[in-house]
Formats: sequence, structure tokens, C-alpha cells
Amino acid sequence: MKTSEAAFVALGGIVAANVAFFLRRDDFSPWPNSHTVYGISLSSVATSMFHHADASHLVVNMICLWRYGNEVFVRTSSRVWSAPIVIVCLYFACGILASYGTLLLSCLYEKQWQRRLQEMREAVSCSHWLCQTTAYGTVTQPMADLFTYANHSSEAAALWRFKLSRRLGASGAVYGLLGLRIVTSVLSPFHRRLSHLDVVLIAAQVAQEISEIPFSLSSLSMKWADGVDHACHLFGLVSGASLGIFLHYYTQSSKNWRGEGVRLGSE
Repeated sequence: MKTSEAAFVALGGIVAANVAFFLRRDDFSPWPNSHTVYGISLSSVATSMFHHADASHLVVNMICLWRYGNEVFVRTSSRVWSAPIVIVCLYFACGILASYGTLLLSCLYEKQWQRRLQEMREAVSCSHWLCQTTAYGTVTQPMADLFTYANHSSEAAALWRFKLSRRLGASGAVYGLLGLRIVTSVLSPFHRRLSHLDVVLIAAQVAQEISEIPFSLSSLSMKWADGVDHACHLFGLVSGASLGIFLHYYTQSSKNWRGEGVRLGSE
């Protein structure tokens, strides 16, 4: 079997697995079908990549997965990029790294919230000897925390919603393939270059995703209201681009893994 045919089968197998999980989701009920930031695990992330909320969610993800995956893995003259094991590993790696990226963002939000609590505690603290010898701190600290929660209730609620919302779908992996597509278009001599139209559309898409991500706790309650995990999309894109850069330079430096062929034309 030619490498391009093997890549076609591997990519088709990933799509088929996603469709099968959706159609037979009741049969896979013992497996985690989603994950939360608060209770994230490697197994829950890996299995939730094959579950989708509804048919439209599945169709959009699979169309994008096939389009980007076809350009990266099938329509290439490199035997490395078209190797089935590389395709499967990159799919899982992009999806897993994208999900754990949201965990890092959650840690950033949590740090900002803890700083807010600490600022209020310091505002009501007392260093006088009389305060030190009484139960002043044991009373004022809980009151300060209560005041912070009451005064910033929308942010506290948004933080817990971000942590506890269930996440599922292959979007992180799909954006990872988009990152791979961008990198291979620029660096790889074995892939097609992006067309001018694709460059414009991808730039607009990435800009829209970035604009929807709340990078601060104060904007979390305002921006994270559409039910779409834009942060996971961006982390998937960055993960895919990073993995693409690594694989490109690794194949260039390893004689045993060099691809074969010449730079393909633009789409």
C-alpha cells in the first residue's frame, strides 16, 4: 500500500471512529464522554475527543478535520507525514495538549482570584499588638472573603462555571491540524502552500478566536457565554504548530526519516 493510501485510510479511520462514537454513544456510556477542568484526566480527555454534543457539532468538526488532515497527511510527498502512526499520534497529541491548555488558563484565573481575596484580607488586617492577642484575624478574614465573593459574585460564578463545565468534541485536535497545516505550508518542501484566500480566511478565523478568549478573570463572565471553548481552540492551534515545527526539523536532521519529493504547488 502506498504511503498516501495508508494516510487516507488512517485519516478516514479517525473520522469513522468519531462518527461511530456519535451513532453508538449509548454503547460507549461506560467511557468518559466529556471532561471538566476541575476533574481533568488523560483518559477522560482522550475519550471525550470522540464525543460530540449534536450532529452539527460532529459534521463541522469532521469536515474541518478531513480538509486540514488531507492537506497535511495525504497530499504530501513525505513518507514521514503520511505515516499512519504519525497521523494518529498527532491527532491525540493536539487534542490532549489543547485540553490541558485550558487547565493552565484555569490556573491563571484561580491565581487572579486568590490575589483578589488576599488584597481584601490585607485591607482589613491589623498589626497592632491588641489584634495579635485577640481573635481579630479569625473573624475579619472570613468576613473579607465573604465581602469579596459578594462584591465580585459574577466573576466567582464564572470561574466555577469555567472549571465545572463539561467539555467534549474534537475541536482541539482539529485546530491542531490547522496549526500543522500552517506550519507545513510555510516550512515543509513536501506540502502545498496555502492559497491567498486561505491565508485571509485562516487569519480572520484565528483573530476571531483570540478576540473571544477572556485572558483575565474580569472578562471571563462577559466573554465566555456562547458555550464554545475558544481557549481550547487556540491551545490546539498552538500545540499543532509547535508539534509541526518540531517534526519538520526532526525529519530534516534525521537521515532515516527524510521525506521524498519536491515542494508542491499552491492550492
